[in-house]
Amino acid sequence: MGKNTLAIAAKVYDTANGVTQMQETHAGDSYPSGAPAEMHFGLGAAVEVDEIRVVWPRPHYVEQKLTDTKSNPFITIHQSP
Repeated sequence: MGKNTLAIAAKVYDTANGVTQMQETHAGDSYPSGAPAEMHFGLGAAVEVDEIRVVWPRPHYVEQKLTDTKSNPFITIHQSP
């Protein structure tokens, strides 16, 4: 099985100021359902994200960490090779 290009069932963990939030993507979350999954995390008083961690479920569980995200309000994440 190849890459999970729609990120179905991927878990995204966002950590800012020591607080971690998690969201999981699902098939059909957006219209049209083939569109990329979008997530929104509230940072509260934090001005930076400490770490974004993605757990890709396919082809097998692979963890990807991003630590140099700056204060970018929109980040596109692709599964690493």
